[in-house]
Amino acid sequence: MIYLARHGQTDSNTTHTWQGQSGNDFLNEAGKQQATKLAQYLEDKYISSIIASTLNRAHETAEIISQQLNLDVVDEPLLKEMSYGDLEGNTTEEIIEDFPDIFNKWQEHPQLTSFPNGESFKDIQHRAKSIISAYFYTNENIVLVSHEDMIRSIIVAVSGKVEEYWLPVITNTSLTTFESKNVKLLITGIGETPHL
Repeated sequence: MIYLARHGQTDSNTTHTWQGQSGNDFLNEAGKQQATKLAQYLEDKYISSIIASTLNRAHETAEIISQQLNLDVVDEPLLKEMSYGDLEGNTTEEIIEDFPDIFNKWQEHPQLTSFPNGESFKDIQHRAKSIISAYFYTNENIVLVSHEDMIRSIIVAVSGKVEEYWLPVITNTSLTTFESKNVKLLITGIGETPHL
């Protein structure tokens, strides 16, 4: 079973600031509590490895899990959030005002979007497919800690349904789960929070 977790809450999450790859917040107190509850939930799941984005918010979440499970964290830069380029550091409200065309395209046609000085949908799909190839075809139970749009991109890469990109609700420390059966990947849960 693959447990794909979003990182715990940061202050930027509460202000709806787009962190992307340049925003490198640590968890706030609520985020630490979420990560602790997630770690406790995973304690009896026979996890063999923990793999995390190198951005602080995901790595700190993984470290809290690792302390509970007594496992080391493996750094994986491919799990980093999408780069929003020039939009990073802005709130959603500011982006709607200053970058309305890009924001609307991202909401309506994410697959056609490329962020100025950042990544395109094609770029993040390429990373998502690399993650799937490297880690998902296993009989072991592993935890990957990543970010909202990276998780959405992995879901789309598995399902092939880009039109459903915005359907899942991926909250802080939510779990999206996958199983590998006969070289086929099954999505067994999306954005679940049984620990909260």
